[in-house]
Amino acid sequence: MMKRNGRTTWRFLILTAAHIVIMILFAIAMIYYTIKWQKRRNDASAPGEHTHIQHKDIDVPEAHQKEGEQRSEGAVREWAEHEEKATVVTQPEQERSIPEEIVTHYMSYFHTEAQIAVEEELKEGKFAVLQFPPVGNRAFWVSATCGLSMSGGVELILYSAERESGLAVHLADVATQASSQFAQTGRSPQSGLAFALQSPIVPDSALTYLYVSHPLFEDESFSHFTDGQKVVRFLMLHAISPSEHEFLQSHGPDALETLFVHREVNSIDFFRAPAIEADSNMSEKD
Repeated sequence: MMKRNGRTTWRFLILTAAHIVIMILFAIAMIYYTIKWQKRRNDASAPGEHTHIQHKDIDVPEAHQKEGEQRSEGAVREWAEHEEKATVVTQPEQERSIPEEIVTHYMSYFHTEAQIAVEEELKEGKFAVLQFPPVGNRAFWVSATCGLSMSGGVELILYSAERESGLAVHLADVATQASSQFAQTGRSPQSGLAFALQSPIVPDSALTYLYVSHPLFEDESFSHFTDGQKVVRFLMLHAISPSEHEFLQSHGPDALETLFVHREVNSIDFFRAPAIEADSNMSEKD
């Protein structure tokens, strides 16, 4: 009987010790992820201290690559001239009407503060279009929705070689289309779709649609964000022509993207010639 009781006692002690070890490991993990999350938030508030990410597939014209630093300095000066007229996304938290976690996500990758270029109302609340100037080796502007994910879980971003004031309006219009589509069908924007613009992407451009794809200019980790409760996806927009949109409708997104690679299309050149002529009978093999 004593031998059996001894075995029972040892089993109890072993199970208790294992339970304690598991609890300690769990506590350590919680502390680690809390510190990591806090560090990420702190890093986002000091964009000048960030280490630049290695960007993939950045299709930037050679002239912009060579003059990136000069363009960045000029952009910063231009940005400063407009600061008094625009709303800087560094206001007290109680005054914010757009998701702070999305702003933080953008700043941690774009390494600069944002300005609210457009602010609109959705059924679910306010959303904005933010604009980020070039900085360092990022020789392009970024316009990005912030809050569209309240309706469909997706945010949209658009790159440009120059600062174009009308891009924010186009992006807000596409965001409104996407929100209405989600309300009617329950479907959020996906790669391979295209949205019609009310006017060319910029004056004198032949591009009147915005095509949706996965982000090509950022690290893979940029494309998804979660705060532990919801997941937000980030998708990129490319300006395309009516003939390219017709080709997309006939042959599908894979064929269109293959065509763009074959023709070496620069997706941030809004004055480029269409990769396919209107009324062309070009097949997927051409």
